[in-house]
Amino acid sequence: MTAEQLDTREDALWQDVLALSMLLPSAIDEEMRREADLSLFEFSMLAMLARRDDLTDTMSSLARATHSSASRLSHAATRLEERGLLARTACPTDGRSVYARLTDAGLEKVRCSVPVHTAGIRRLVLDGLTEEDRADLARILGRLLSEGGFSGDACRS
Repeated sequence: MTAEQLDTREDALWQDVLALSMLLPSAIDEEMRREADLSLFEFSMLAMLARRDDLTDTMSSLARATHSSASRLSHAATRLEERGLLARTACPTDGRSVYARLTDAGLEKVRCSVPVHTAGIRRLVLDGLTEEDRADLARILGRLLSEGGFSGDACRS
């Protein structure tokens, strides 16, 4: 084995990390689509806006907070706008910036969708962990996100 190769234990750990990182979002996305009529990404966008006092944020800030490209965010925002869940407006002082605002219907959609999202997280992740496991996982994820070479704020939103 060379320094460029993972040993058997490292490879097994990596395969588990990879499986979880692919299977978990897909499972929650499927439930969200089926039970809340939103993708996980769309829910994340709306939930980010719902956390803001004025239910508004810039599209660029929302892209960072959802760990997505501007293009992906824009396409999702268009779908949400068409459904009346989100409204976009140009920034009056900066022609390059666009605001996304959660509508009343969007806020209600978030409120109705939170139980579906929460149930999936509990069933697929939290219920199988002890309090000690949760603390360990939080510590490990915090270290990986802060020291793993990821781009700062985008990973810790």
